[in-house]
Amino acid sequence: MIEAPHVLAPADRRARTFGAAEGLWWCFGEWMPRAADRPEAPRSGDRRPHERARRLRERRDTGRAWAEELSRTALDGAWPGFRPDRRGRKPMVNGDHGLDVSISHSGSLMLVAVALGAPVGVDLEVVPFDAFTRPQLVRRMCSSAELDVFTSVPDGPVRRRALARAWTVKEATLKARGVGLAEDPRTVEVDAESILAEVVASPVGVAAEPEASIVRLLSTGAELRHPLDWAGLDWADLDGVGLDWARTAQLASARATGVRAIVGRGDDEGPRSRGGLHLVCRGDRI
Repeated sequence: MIEAPHVLAPADRRARTFGAAEGLWWCFGEWMPRAADRPEAPRSGDRRPHERARRLRERRDTGRAWAEELSRTALDGAWPGFRPDRRGRKPMVNGDHGLDVSISHSGSLMLVAVALGAPVGVDLEVVPFDAFTRPQLVRRMCSSAELDVFTSVPDGPVRRRALARAWTVKEATLKARGVGLAEDPRTVEVDAESILAEVVASPVGVAAEPEASIVRLLSTGAELRHPLDWAGLDWADLDGVGLDWARTAQLASARATGVRAIVGRGDDEGPRSRGGLHLVCRGDRI
């Protein structure tokens, strides 16, 4: 049975959207304030260092404010505060309540998630995904098998989006592990063929959409969500395509709730999905 996320609050003045599932809460939106809300910049001298420092502080403070907001929802209004910063590490919350936090930003957008009882990681990439035209980055992030799949299509929007999606899955997993990019992204294996097929089948209208992934490391394996993925999807194209009744029911439920139903490949049991999750049978293969 699909476990439906629900809207925690209507979109606010930053056009944020909120979602939740059991033990997991997230929000996505613009972290940069509108021009009218920004403090006045210095009138003389070189404003670039000042502006950059202010923007970095603002981005950090916004991410932590969103994390606090979600944490209060998870902890029934309580807020234990953040632990002292650890350079290069994800924010940690005081206490032994089992709350984990992850924050990602790209361009003007931000994705924040908190989870109870399991490590969580998020990652976000905005278009045009130009970084994924660099062969060095692609070789650094992909195993040889993944590289064979992604380079089977020419450079262009499809390949770049597929690589961006793979990257968000890998980095979100590494964040959930608590190591980030200090660990080789190739240690996280993704189903490159499924990712490429999903991107090829995506409606044209999602070309400007960012890629985003949320990964929780549960005792049953790694759980993957793409919280933005159904925006603009034409559901008529998915009906009547030979799916069995259970899968059709999952898609119908997903249509009603905004859940992404990703089918994972089990080692022995064939494809299976639950609650819009990609269930993984071994390690962190996603």
